[in-house]
Amino acid sequence: MRIQDESFLRRGLKDERGQVIPWVAFMMLMFLGMGAFVLDVGHAYFCYRQLQAATDAAALAGAKEIYYSTSVATATQYGGISAQNPANSYSSTLNNLSMVPGWPKTLCVTAVASMGILCEGPNSANTIQVKEQATIPTFFARVFGVNQMTLSATATATKGKPVPLNVALLMDTTLSMNNMDTDCSHTQLVCAMTGAQTLLAGLSPSAPDTVSVFTFPNIDPNTVSNDTNCSGGSGGGTAMPYSFPTIPSDATAGYTVPNGTGTYEIAGFYKNYQNSNKTPNSSSPLVQAVGQPATSGSSAVAPCLSPPSNAGNYGTYLAGVIYAAQAALAAEMAQEVAALPTNSPTPVNVMIILSDGDSNISTRYGLSGQFFATANPSASGVYPSDVGNCGQAVTAATTAKGDGTLIFAIAYGSPATGSFSWNPRDPYGSINSAGCPTDQDSFFSAFGLGANVSANPNISPCQTMMDIASPSTAVTQFFYSDYNQSGSNSQCYSPYSDSPTGLKDIFAAITGRLTQGRLIPDSMFN
Repeated sequence: MRIQDESFLRRGLKDERGQVIPWVAFMMLMFLGMGAFVLDVGHAYFCYRQLQAATDAAALAGAKEIYYSTSVATATQYGGISAQNPANSYSSTLNNLSMVPGWPKTLCVTAVASMGILCEGPNSANTIQVKEQATIPTFFARVFGVNQMTLSATATATKGKPVPLNVALLMDTTLSMNNMDTDCSHTQLVCAMTGAQTLLAGLSPSAPDTVSVFTFPNIDPNTVSNDTNCSGGSGGGTAMPYSFPTIPSDATAGYTVPNGTGTYEIAGFYKNYQNSNKTPNSSSPLVQAVGQPATSGSSAVAPCLSPPSNAGNYGTYLAGVIYAAQAALAAEMAQEVAALPTNSPTPVNVMIILSDGDSNISTRYGLSGQFFATANPSASGVYPSDVGNCGQAVTAATTAKGDGTLIFAIAYGSPATGSFSWNPRDPYGSINSAGCPTDQDSFFSAFGLGANVSANPNISPCQTMMDIASPSTAVTQFFYSDYNQSGSNSQCYSPYSDSPTGLKDIFAAITGRLTQGRLIPDSMFN
């Protein structure tokens, strides 16, 4: 018996089955702990990236205003703690998001000044730094008594190296611009002027950014002042037949108005459109032309620019005003370059064109009245011609872009299809109620003109505006469309963005393209 009991005992002591179970339990506990650690750290990193994005956005917003007293307030506003910043959507994740006390800060950084970004404005600064903080909840770390973590992020930004801008604003003032746009509760032209006010507010005279205004149709030079100082009472200038400026080839020639013809240029290149505190300078012809919004202590001022008298006698023709503006831009550029100090940045010419793009005038085909200053314009479709009007506009814009001008095009209620419709038995009929009518195959057939000679056969007004613009990409957009303009039933959509669509927002977006800030290393802020 003793021998048998001893063998059982020995076998029990030597039996290792089931010994791994404690190790499995121990390792499972370690893996769960590591998983918990990874989860909390991963969540913290995700939240930190959100916080850093909000802080970067705040710094960039402040940098765009660095030369104004509003810089710090703007950075705070866009710091993720107000409804204006998309970072506000992180509020469910970033608890108690706030600006660190003492920030944002502005500073004149010598290293940044050496790059040509001078310390100017009421802050005497060229750089802004933002620091934000937020608390986030933990998950498994609560087991160790850690219920939340505090994160902080810092971002430093300055303006991009200032590049002087020469901006030519081309505004449609044809009779249709008197129509109401219920989307903004004013006439189309007043809505357009609201956008122009946004543009002037976003540019910087100290850069310097100069701005001029061109309109179409032509205006009697003797009545131009009506559109810049309201000297004509409630009316604007007097419309005249469209003229054909010379296609610019000499950069110093500029835009000249032949005797007896109208002018496209309402206001020359000015940089006096802002006061030192960034408010509109009411004595500037530019501000008087486009009006000014209500500011603290003052009421809004209506624009002097209005559709000219006799505007109903003239349709829309874009080629002439584009050549006129390009000639003026080229001359302004040449004059500025000649006066620039050594190593100064070369100015950039910019054209902003607002129109429905429906070029639709002719002196002979189904219309009464003299639309061109030239008695018998060519039917060749090549500028100057009274056929292929939209195609000529695209060609003119191509010439300007070839000379280095950036063109932003704003389609305002543009028809998305081209069409021609006219009843020859109706003496009061008009081909104007169409879409780029003189570029359509049916137009040439109706009048027995032979093959379509338009540079862009069967083009639509929407496509005209798109082709006028500089090439857009998913990153940089030059073509915008306000297809919400009431009464247009427009389906003219941008292939790159359906937003913004309101004119004020569109002009703000364009201004943002022209005045960018940039992030710099935080270590430079000292």
